[in-house]
Amino acid sequence: MFFRKLSAINGQIRTALTGFWDDQSGAITVDWVVLTAAAIAISVPTYNYFVVDDQANGFAIVASRDPSTGDWRVSQVITRGKNGISKIVATANLHATVWVNCIFNQEINIENPMNLSNDVICDYFMG
Repeated sequence: MFFRKLSAINGQIRTALTGFWDDQSGAITVDWVVLTAAAIAISVPTYNYFVVDDQANGFAIVASRDPSTGDWRVSQVITRGKNGISKIVATANLHATVWVNCIFNQEINIENPMNLSNDVICDYFMG
């Protein structure tokens, strides 16, 4: 008697599992959940590359004297940042600031420890 009941329950479970595996009504939802989880899993490790850290951004102007005239000349501008995106933002910000100030003949409000004149800075950036 016990084995007959067990066999009947086993048949019901088998029927229920077969119906569950053959049902395709939730397949699209499962596909989207798996795709979304994969997209998040791929994007999490790359998050730090795309974060713009304004505190770490900056630049340095490298200048040297022209041996023939003794005038200062900007030889290069080095931008620093936490990652590639931060460096691009720092460079764009610096160029935009200098460009606008050179166009309107305003004092360039950037860190300038060598006290280079506006003309020297504008000559480099406006080329």
